[in-house]
Amino acid sequence: MLRWRSLSHICLTHKERECMVNRVSALEGHYRIGSFNKQDDNSILISEIKNLKLNQLSVWFKTLENTNEKVEEFLGEKGCPKFGKSITVKDRSVFRIEPLKFWFIGGDMPHIPEDQGHILDLSHSRILLSISGKNSSNFLKRFLPIDLRENSFPINSVASTSFHHVGVTICRYDNYFGLLIPRAFALSLWQILIESAEQFGYEIS
Repeated sequence: MLRWRSLSHICLTHKERECMVNRVSALEGHYRIGSFNKQDDNSILISEIKNLKLNQLSVWFKTLENTNEKVEEFLGEKGCPKFGKSITVKDRSVFRIEPLKFWFIGGDMPHIPEDQGHILDLSHSRILLSISGKNSSNFLKRFLPIDLRENSFPINSVASTSFHHVGVTICRYDNYFGLLIPRAFALSLWQILIESAEQFGYEIS
């Protein structure tokens, strides 16, 4: 028989007379903040960007022009990324992961009429890691079968690829790589990343 007491470990927040479950990262309790085997400027810097807001917008070709307006509304600036590219303004980004599919990261979605597109909240289905350092591209190429050199994968590039047969998405920001990993595989891939980072030295923040 299920007893409510057995669920007492779940963290709840009371807000405006509502009870909401706090989001717990798939990596919660599985890493320590600090430097490990650090090797001067060669170290890899890794951090989890918590409380991810990620919404997927799928549209039709005939509504694509309206989508451009919604991207500009979300970012607060004019512009819409081409396929395989992203635009970042402050703490908000839009990835164009397919010709008719966009990921909105870091903010609340603008209103999208049902006849213009379909929104799917993916916030709980992914974790987002920031990976930086002088050797970050050399580090990541050990897992990802794509060319991450800057002349082949410049800033604002986005790609869907595989990491040990798991589908992941990577973006190159100004000074770091953003790696989006499915929640179900987050811990196993994290362990692989950390084991491989030991040869460079690494810092978790």
